Parts: sequence; structure tokens; C-alpha cells
Amino acid sequence: MDTERAHPVGAAPAVVTEPDASAIDVATIRESVAEAHRLRGLAATDKELGELAQLLRGHIAELLPTIQATVDQLWHGSLEWSRKSGRLSGIRAQSEQKVGAGKLAAHVLINQLERDCQWLVAEYEARQT
Repeated sequence: MDTERAHPVGAAPAVVTEPDASAIDVATIRESVAEAHRLRGLAATDKELGELAQLLRGHIAELLPTIQATVDQLWHGSLEWSRKSGRLSGIRAQSEQKVGAGKLAAHVLINQLERDCQWLVAEYEARQT
């Protein structure tokens, strides 16, 4: 039985205006994620870590509206909608966090932002197919 319907039975589909996803440069986002991964094992400066966190936040801000529009089209009672909207809420909250004091806090934040970017890119690419 398919419980992952886009719309409840009998409901008309809503007209949704999606953000322009054609301007998203996935290759640049992947390069930023690779840079974040590379810095994981290095003694990066506070300035480098701060700049990288800001760059990853920018990518998240760029991807969020497109993925949110896709998730909003799911049936709002489905397990998929619940999981994805919860993940988006967590990503939004995490991306608003400031870099904490100390290198460990910065590395933890960047690691999370890196994973969030990877998830958003995967969702973006999935909707392209």
C-alpha cells in the first residue's frame, strides 16, 4: 500500500511556485564540502574556519528554499514528509549557530554544516532526475 502520496485522496494539488533551482552550482558546493573535509585533519586558523563556516552557510541558504519547496509538495502526514521537514528544521537551526569558542567547537560546527550540505545536494540531485 502506498502511503507516501503527494496529496491526500480527493484533494486538489496546490499550485507551488518553486525557487529558481537552475542557478545552483553543485560543483562549487561540492568543492566547499571537500575543503571542509580536508581541513578536518589540519591545524586551520580561526579565520579559515570562520570563513569556511560562512561559505557552507551560504550554500545551505542557497539550497534550502528549493528543497523546502520539494518537501512542501509531499503529503503532510507521510513519514517521508515528517523526516525531511524535521531534517530541514535541524539544518536551518544549525546553520544559524555561531562558531563557538575554540577550535574543537569550530570543527564540530563545520563538520555538521558539511554533512548538511551533502544531504541538501543529494536531495537537490534526486529532484533533478
